[in-house]
Amino acid sequence: MVAIENRTFGDMIVLEHLHEDDVTAKTIKTLEFYKWLVRHGKKYEFVSKMDTDLWLNARGFWDKFLAPGISNATGHYEATIKRTVIGELYYSQAWDLVFPHGAMYTVTWDMVELLVELQSKFFVVTGEDMAVATLMLEGRET
Repeated sequence: MVAIENRTFGDMIVLEHLHEDDVTAKTIKTLEFYKWLVRHGKKYEFVSKMDTDLWLNARGFWDKFLAPGISNATGHYEATIKRTVIGELYYSQAWDLVFPHGAMYTVTWDMVELLVELQSKFFVVTGEDMAVATLMLEGRET
């Protein structure tokens, strides 16, 4: 079914090089998705990571979170914010680390590129949500 859907609409990204299991899904899959976007010439102002059981109020999300950080002054939408993560933050006392987590978070395109670059240097394998903060720390990025 997935192959038929994708041949018809081309609307799915399948990371065929990844072994599909819980460990992969909960560690490197999000970073591998970001890498695929960067390497395939795709560019978006914002990229969202969502769990499969998420129900999104797209209009509300646009109005409250995306529209304030985007401009159409040039005739096409461009993010006016940089190095931004939109989502619920979690503080891990055990790791003394704050990171985005939950069913959804969104990053600006420059964050996607930065995370791909940092992952190619540091090869972080950790909980998918912790990877953003871990890579930023490893790369001494702010």
